[in-house]
Amino acid sequence: MAKVSIQIVTWNSLRFLPDCLESIFNQTWRDFSVLIIDNNSHDQTVEYVSRNWPQVKILKNSRNSGYSRAHNQGIMATDSEYVLVLNPDIILEPDFLARLVEIADKKKRVGSFAPKLLKMKFHHIDHCDQHTPQQQSSGAMINPDWCVIKTDLIDSTGLVIRKTRRVLDRGQGEPDTGQYDKKLEIFGVSGACAFYRRKALEDIRSAVDNFAGLTKSKRRVIYEYFDKDFFAYQEDIDLAWRLAWRGWEALYVPEAQAYHVRRVAVSHRLNQSGLVNFLSFRNHLWLLVKNEPITNFLRDFFYIFSYQAAKILYLLLTRPLILLKSETSFWSKTFLMFKKRRQIFKRAKIKAGKIRKYIE
Repeated sequence: MAKVSIQIVTWNSLRFLPDCLESIFNQTWRDFSVLIIDNNSHDQTVEYVSRNWPQVKILKNSRNSGYSRAHNQGIMATDSEYVLVLNPDIILEPDFLARLVEIADKKKRVGSFAPKLLKMKFHHIDHCDQHTPQQQSSGAMINPDWCVIKTDLIDSTGLVIRKTRRVLDRGQGEPDTGQYDKKLEIFGVSGACAFYRRKALEDIRSAVDNFAGLTKSKRRVIYEYFDKDFFAYQEDIDLAWRLAWRGWEALYVPEAQAYHVRRVAVSHRLNQSGLVNFLSFRNHLWLLVKNEPITNFLRDFFYIFSYQAAKILYLLLTRPLILLKSETSFWSKTFLMFKKRRQIFKRAKIKAGKIRKYIE
C-alpha cells in the first residue's frame, strides 16, 4: 500500500497531462500511487495514459459525472494514509511530496495542507524562449505548437473567507516576493492541489441515501467526501468548512510548491460561461445552507445580503435565464441540503465563534 495516493479527475485534459504526470514521476519522494478518474473524455486522454504511463491506474466513467463524484470514486478506491487531489493542469516541484509528507507526519491534528501555488501559462511556441529548457512543455509530444511558462505570480496560498462569505484564493495575482513564506493555519485548501489526511476525510464522510422512488431493496447508501450534488465548483470550500466543524485544522506549507494553469481567473469571471455562472451561484447558496451558523449569519447579515443581492442583480440584468435555472435547481434540493446541515451540526466539535476567526 502506497503512503500517498495521487488522484486526478480528467475530462478532455490531454493538453495538460504530459507535464502533470512527468512532474509526479519526477518526485524525490517515491512512496505513492497514481489514479486517474476519467469523466468520458473524447480527446484520447485514456488512450494516451494507457500507452505512455502504464503504472497509472485508470477508472473510466461512461459519462461526465462531475468533479465531486469522480474524486469520491478515487478516495473510495484507495486506502493510503494521505490523498493528493490534483487538477491535470498542475506541475509539481520535485520535492513537493517530500515537503508535505514530512510536515503531515508531525502535525496529526491537521486534516488538509495547502502548498504555495504559482501561476503557469501555456503559450504558442513563437512566444517562448527556445533556449530555456525548463520552459518547454513535454506536451509537445501532443501539440508541438505549445510551451509552458512558469511565472512568479501567486495562484493560491490557501482559502480565505470574507464577511460576505465570498471565499477567495489568498494572494491570487500578487507577485511572489516572499510575503507568503510563513507556515500558518488557514481556513481551507484549494481543490486544484489539495493534500488531505485520509483519517480526516473519513471523519467528515457522510452517508447519503438519495434514491427517492426506488424500492427499498434497490436503494444503496452512497458515501460522499466532496458533495456530489455540487457537481463542480465550491465543493472544496464545502469540504474545508466541514473539516473545520469537526475540529480539523488546515495548514499552509509554503515550502511545498507547484504551478497551476487557472483557466477562470477572478478578473475574467464576468466573462465566464453560463454553466460556470449557474454552478457557482447555486452552489454558493447550498454552501451557506449547509455550513453557515445562525449566529454568524446574523452578525454579518448586511455583508452577506449585499453580496448576494449584487450577484442576483448582475445575473438578472445579464443572464436572467441562468438566474432562473440556478434558483430552480437550488430550491429543488434545499430540503436535502438542510438534511445534510443537520448531520454536520449534530457532529460539530467546535462552536460558531471558532469559525469566526477565519472570517476577514
